[in-house]
Amino acid sequence: MILWGDEDVRVARLDETDWLVNNYTSGLRIREGELVRGGGGFYPPDAAVAGLADGEVPADCKGPDVQLHEIAKFDPSKPGGIPDPPPPPPPAPSAQDSLLSQAFDERWDGQRWPRRTIRNVADPREAMFAYILENYEGREGNMRGHICLRAAVGGLIARLSQRFGPLHPEAEC
Repeated sequence: MILWGDEDVRVARLDETDWLVNNYTSGLRIREGELVRGGGGFYPPDAAVAGLADGEVPADCKGPDVQLHEIAKFDPSKPGGIPDPPPPPPPAPSAQDSLLSQAFDERWDGQRWPRRTIRNVADPREAMFAYILENYEGREGNMRGHICLRAAVGGLIARLSQRFGPLHPEAEC
């Protein structure tokens, strides 16, 4: 039985014959057959390993009990056996690239719709509908048709209808 010195180590089956050890503490993943190096040692035969294992030890678990810690992969073809580090992760998007930062950036000019301040509106949903309807209204008299609003609840349709003319709930479309 192997007792890991790291806090969170799990063995997972990949299929009927292949498995891996996933060390969530260090991020290391070890597949069957890979060489590793690290510290550890054998427990005495009379050690109370059930208490060390934080649970029952399966009856078919025979042989010496071992503790392992500070495990790393070992590559005999590399100097010191240390394998090449994994490639770095891709860079995170900068704050300048995020949609949220663009929403508050007065200099950003990549928006598709004109920037507009919606006045006399306290409800964010009403402001969103007003913004869309103001843009829609300016397109060749489109407000003359039957316009329905999805997810416009409560008195929202009535308030917007006073401002933009007759509007209808989604159910009437």
